[in-house]
Amino acid sequence: YLAQDPHNPTLLADVADLQLQLGDWAAAKASLQQLLNAKPGDAQARYLMAVAERAAGDAARAASLLQALIEEGQAHPVVLQELARCQAQQGRWAAVCSTLLALNPAELPPDQGDAVRLLRIRAWHHQGELEEALAEARRWQAERASDLPLQGRAAIATLLLDLEHVDEAAQLLAPIDEAT
Repeated sequence: YLAQDPHNPTLLADVADLQLQLGDWAAAKASLQQLLNAKPGDAQARYLMAVAERAAGDAARAASLLQALIEEGQAHPVVLQELARCQAQQGRWAAVCSTLLALNPAELPPDQGDAVRLLRIRAWHHQGELEEALAEARRWQAERASDLPLQGRAAIATLLLDLEHVDEAAQLLAPIDEAT
């Protein structure tokens, strides 16, 4: 269909989304650029372009695109999370914390809330703010008790080890050992 209608924004968006899912960053960026040439103000296309840029390794360009969206009033949770991922990729941990302050993980869908908590814990941990990270970890553990995601368990266990809570870290990782 796209060959017959190469400027169709809906088709371009669908193709770009598929290319992103397949990890073909260059093709996704090309499709998104074509879409943005047709619809320069399309916020979804600009967001996806930022995702593609970060995935392709250009976190600074991605952050710039996302910051522009935020300045235009598009400070949606997914945009803020993607900006925080860019900042983390750049090692800008204080910026990650600042970006995520506006989000309450408990008010987000579970996968988004988990992503926010994971980024916060990692950011505070990298900055040496271990008590802040531990408080966030405790809140996450209380909310997700038995179904804490694997990445969350690993991040919290690493934090616990740095705090010399070896037994608690081992206990947290025990369900992982039993599953393997």
